[in-house]
Amino acid sequence: MTSDILWPWITIAAMGALHGLHPATGWGLAMAWSLRAHDHSIPLRALLPMAAGHLASVALVAAAVAWGLTLPVPVLLGVAGGLCGLMVLAHGSDLAPRGLRKPAGPVGMALWSFAAAT
Repeated sequence: MTSDILWPWITIAAMGALHGLHPATGWGLAMAWSLRAHDHSIPLRALLPMAAGHLASVALVAAAVAWGLTLPVPVLLGVAGGLCGLMVLAHGSDLAPRGLRKPAGPVGMALWSFAAAT
């Protein structure tokens, strides 16, 4: 009976490890940041912000599951679509402040990691 309870968690952990090792997950952002800043140490320094964002996301989702909170799918899709739309407008519009269009720093990497993981 115990192995039936553990297998889903082992599977989730394995998928997380595969996600972390896959080169196309968050590393593209870290490399773009590195190339734009002309600093080749940034990908290693990006590990901590990316890990912090992921950890915050996992904690939020685990707390929501533990407390039995649910979010209707249309609301979830609306919020996600709205945030993506704002991001596209902020980065693609000349109306957005220049500070919003520059490469993200450590806080931006953590927030992006949190948003993508959530």
